[in-house]
Amino acid sequence: MNNNFPMISSDHIPYIDPHVVHIIDWCVMEGGEVITEALGDGMPFPLFVKGCEVYVGSATCEDRMETYLDEKYLFPEHVVEIASLIDMGSPLPLELLEELAQPIQQRIADTVDGHHIEVEVAESEAGRCIWVVRRFTLEELEGSQFDELMREHLALTHEVEGLLH
Repeated sequence: MNNNFPMISSDHIPYIDPHVVHIIDWCVMEGGEVITEALGDGMPFPLFVKGCEVYVGSATCEDRMETYLDEKYLFPEHVVEIASLIDMGSPLPLELLEELAQPIQQRIADTVDGHHIEVEVAESEAGRCIWVVRRFTLEELEGSQFDELMREHLALTHEVEGLLH
């Protein structure tokens, strides 16, 4: 018997943020599928879950700045985000898409902190796109309401999709 095991170089094992893994795990446990053809060397990670195309990666919002003993420090308020793609390359004008998304954005602003979840309408190289984005703090990821927050995100995604299609 040969006890020589092949060594795996750490250069070939990619690091995946445990916060991202936490959301991917939830999506897979809910029947989601990782889109392996779209996986690259980096993030965000693409998945299909409950009829939604979602991407999981590091939070894209600004860090908050705090001052301690006259020194300024940047702290990430959010550690990870999930973004559901509603439409890519929409033929509708950007202004009309923003107008259609406005009532939902207003309801979000009235009921929750809009910094954590929002409907984003953007212009990119691929055309006009609409996203539902949910950012998580460390407390939200580790808290008892994580499952509920994820379900709310997917429900909002379906709602926005229903309004625009």
